[in-house]
Amino acid sequence: MFDNLLINPSFLFILAAILLLAVALFFIFPLLKKRTTLGRALKLELFLITVPLEENIQSKEEKKDDKEIIGIMEQLIASFTKIRDNSWREFICGPPQIALEIANPHNDENISFYLAAPKRFATALEKQIYGFYPRAIVDRVPDDYNIFTPGAQVACSYLVLNKKPYLP
Repeated sequence: MFDNLLINPSFLFILAAILLLAVALFFIFPLLKKRTTLGRALKLELFLITVPLEENIQSKEEKKDDKEIIGIMEQLIASFTKIRDNSWREFICGPPQIALEIANPHNDENISFYLAAPKRFATALEKQIYGFYPRAIVDRVPDDYNIFTPGAQVACSYLVLNKKPYLP
């Protein structure tokens, strides 16, 4: 029964076409993913987020403890993970990427919080920030900020674990 099937030229043609398509997708898919990654990086919207200090609240009852403040930020970051893209775009490129950055601009005492997100999700993320922090000020930054200014000093560091990450 299978001997006739293997000799059949149409079956061999279909089998060869399927194998050729699989090999082509195996090589084309990584190139397509690499190309779309750069395009996605260039289509980000940058926000400057300013949250006023809680010092001017009069009563101590309204002040929040540290656990509650951390809990609000944890919920905000968890809500960022719920943002999804079209199924075909997410299949090729992966989920949308969001960057949170803390920066101290040159000649400024204040620390700035930045959020970089895809432009198509900009308004949704802005509303989420206002939902968790109603007093926050979210400004769209028209030009990307540059941490490398003449006369400024830049420092960076990274951490490395001494032991395996699964050990206490």
